[in-house]
Amino acid sequence: MLYPALRKRRISTYPPFTRLNPTSSLPPWHQVKRFSYMLSFCEDFSTATDDLADVLYERAPNLVQAKLELITTMACRCVDEVRKGWDEEEDEFTVWSGKWIARVKEVGGGDTGGGIEAFSKMSRASGLIDVVTA
Repeated sequence: MLYPALRKRRISTYPPFTRLNPTSSLPPWHQVKRFSYMLSFCEDFSTATDDLADVLYERAPNLVQAKLELITTMACRCVDEVRKGWDEEEDEFTVWSGKWIARVKEVGGGDTGGGIEAFSKMSRASGLIDVVTA
């Protein structure tokens, strides 16, 4: 759910620039820093998701909780960092991100703990919970 929202509301709205642009039209440092953070998060998130798949495959439920908490904490921090638009104004993503973080906290993810319970709620329909508890 997070990647499409980031792509649509943050990556595609990043101020365009090329090597031919004058220096004065390049994005300011704070925008470059936020964009870099978001891209770094996407890379780290991909690695953390692979790590989660590994512990699911190993049927290690105690590690699943730790990996889920790490992933949801990373996602919440990324969303919080880029919740406002590049112009520092609120937009659709700002509103969506508030609801998204509230939902993550509601199911017990991220800094609020409860990783295995959140995993159970989110994955019961897919059958993954059977793999973790088997």
